[in-house]
Amino acid sequence: LKHYRSDGLEARAQAALDALRSERRQLEREIEALIESTAELAQSFRILTSAPSVGTIVGATLLV
Repeated sequence: LKHYRSDGLEARAQAALDALRSERRQLEREIEALIESTAELAQSFRILTSAPSVGTIVGATLLV
């Protein structure tokens, strides 16, 4: 964000990034809740996400 020449633009860009990060965290929580509601999916998800670099999104994608 340092390439923005205006403090106002930098602040707006940072606020947008913060909002997107917050939304991503919320979506990940919702995905995890849906997966955990089914025992079979939950077990597979735990196995998948135990691998290095496999987080919620990758694990959920592999389940689908």
